[in-house]
Amino acid sequence: MYEALEFRHLRYFIAVAEHRTFSRAAERLHISQPALSAQIKQLEDALDVMLIVRGAGGNSVTPAGRAFLSFAKQLLELRDRAVKETSLVHSGAHLPFRFGYSPFINHELVTEVVKGYRELAPEGRIEPCSVSSGPLSAMVAARELDAALVSLPLIEQELFVKVICVEKLVICLRADDPLAREETIPRSAVQERLKVMVHRIQHPLFYDLLVERFLKAGVRLQPSDFVSAPSEMQYMVKLNVGFGLVRDTEPLDPELTTSRLLKN
Repeated sequence: MYEALEFRHLRYFIAVAEHRTFSRAAERLHISQPALSAQIKQLEDALDVMLIVRGAGGNSVTPAGRAFLSFAKQLLELRDRAVKETSLVHSGAHLPFRFGYSPFINHELVTEVVKGYRELAPEGRIEPCSVSSGPLSAMVAARELDAALVSLPLIEQELFVKVICVEKLVICLRADDPLAREETIPRSAVQERLKVMVHRIQHPLFYDLLVERFLKAGVRLQPSDFVSAPSEMQYMVKLNVGFGLVRDTEPLDPELTTSRLLKN
């Protein structure tokens, strides 16, 4: 096994994966094709896995190769950023940490991220951005943000995603509602009164997944009022517009409570 994995191997692999042929990749990299083939073989030996399937009509990337491609790109970007950051620190300047978070993310998580960054870079500067998960993931993909706390799932497949917590959604209703005394809420009541939701445009995949899950449970959602933040959700529920959906870790207004599905 070849153990001396280096950044050049990552760069060579990305070129082969993107150009689909060793000849075009070698031309781009300004090295000979045999030398490039040898470098890819060293990389595969180091990982003990096949990344590229060679063929007469071109090369194809294996499933393991597609997974590694995302990591390879991020590692090279991290290397470039480390070099740039070090240079800027030496010169007295410092790039900001461009950090996004959805309003629906538990703010304790946001606090932990900020605290962790402060420990790593005491003199660093944070540029926060708070919008919905859909736009945030697109901004990270476009390199307009360095990282973001979002709700899954995501459209962008090339992003590195780390799950840091799992939260449940529960029905939010007024504490003085007769149904608040029940352990669960009937499907008929949920279908009729679950009116306050996040708009689909803010996170299409999450919205569609939510609608699908409720449909499988026998509830066809028909929301009428849409919000962009947890505080708005709770405010609308307090106004008796209808039920809402909140995360089970979210702090609640004293006039509200939560319950779960379902009762036949």
